[in-house]
Amino acid sequence: MRIKVCAIVLCFLSFGFAAHADDLFTITGDGVTMTFTLPASPGVAGSDNGGFYLSPISVNINGTIHNQAITFYIEGNGGALSIQNPGQGNDGGTGLVIDRTGEQLFTGSVTQPTFILGTFDLSPANTALFNGDLTLNITSAPAVPEPSSFALLGTGMLGLAGAIKRRLA
Repeated sequence: MRIKVCAIVLCFLSFGFAAHADDLFTITGDGVTMTFTLPASPGVAGSDNGGFYLSPISVNINGTIHNQAITFYIEGNGGALSIQNPGQGNDGGTGLVIDRTGEQLFTGSVTQPTFILGTFDLSPANTALFNGDLTLNITSAPAVPEPSSFALLGTGMLGLAGAIKRRLA
């Protein structure tokens, strides 16, 4: 009986631990598909009263990976986001890939933001590489179990197998 209880407890413990879920960002329209993943509550690279930026972020633009600086703006500063080549400028970069206005995409403060899940229409703010209408979809990326969870499961299974073997002998 103890072995069955231990096995059940080990199963619950090993499958209960997973890496912190990230948010998947997908931007489509104007002949472009961009995807990138960020933590649901990221540590920011810099911020001011107008928003915060993260850099460098790996952004897949039409199948090619680019390191970009991404700025998220508060609603009073136009909302939405801009994606640009990292390097210069007070917001983390220059060479706009997209610059959009719309809804504010996060809750909390600019120093401790949490992204809002959903679909958002993005309107052009300034001339950039992609200027047409774009749609942003923010979804929760599936959590991936951490290696320690698999190690715990394996150790439990080996212990269970050893206990059964000893009992049968």
